[in-house]
Amino acid sequence: DQAINPGVTLGTGVDLSSVQRQADEALDSRLNSSISDNQAATINQQWASSVESVFNALGTDNISTSLNTFLNDWSNLANSPSDSSLRQVVVQDGSTLSQQFNNAAGGLQGLQGNINEQITSLASSANQLAQQIATLNGQIATSNNGPAGSSNALLDQRDAVVKQLSNLINVQTVNQGNGQVNVYVGTEPLVLGTQSMGLTAKTQSTNGQPTTSIAFQSDGSTAPIDSGQIGGLLASQDQVNSVLGQLNTLAGGLISGVNSLHASGQGT
Repeated sequence: DQAINPGVTLGTGVDLSSVQRQADEALDSRLNSSISDNQAATINQQWASSVESVFNALGTDNISTSLNTFLNDWSNLANSPSDSSLRQVVVQDGSTLSQQFNNAAGGLQGLQGNINEQITSLASSANQLAQQIATLNGQIATSNNGPAGSSNALLDQRDAVVKQLSNLINVQTVNQGNGQVNVYVGTEPLVLGTQSMGLTAKTQSTNGQPTTSIAFQSDGSTAPIDSGQIGGLLASQDQVNSVLGQLNTLAGGLISGVNSLHASGQGT
């Protein structure tokens, strides 16, 4: 240092010898888990609203209202079975109710198709992110053999990719001590060092309903995804399939009941 006035010195600057990276793995893990849960809840809310819209539950033109009208028509006809105008009302209101069942079923099937498309698209994105993590693991391991701190940017980049992946699926990371991390979905490995097990979507028919699931490319086993956007879509898919099954059951019961009434009729 050089003195320029009594008590005041002019320094020669600071030598930066290294940059140390500080990261709280436990905090990052909780953050990633919270991101996944929030994304799943948001997706579930969106598709539940879509199901509600299909049935127009808060409106007056819906299956519930038409069903009550149709049943009341039958009650009125039972009191005056020879009244041709009441017969025509039953036929007309029955046709309206039938069309509403068909419209609701078509709306739910449309939701099924949209959900399946989104699951397939996001599965491809998740697969690419997993591969990026595996690639970055290899680059980090190589970089760790260089000067201290040379891998910091790669570590930050990998953390960002893991967070992107946690938007899509539930993930847990385990530090391997050499800068690399293994990534797990539940207890199943998705990334081990520089190897990604891969993710893919597959669609099959379950009880007559198209159902899309996510499997590991490595062995075809189902990935235990329960949160993130994909987890939310899988849960919403189950909900839509369940509602469609209940709608079909209701329609089948109605058909059986009407057929029984006709079979027990006499005369005109």
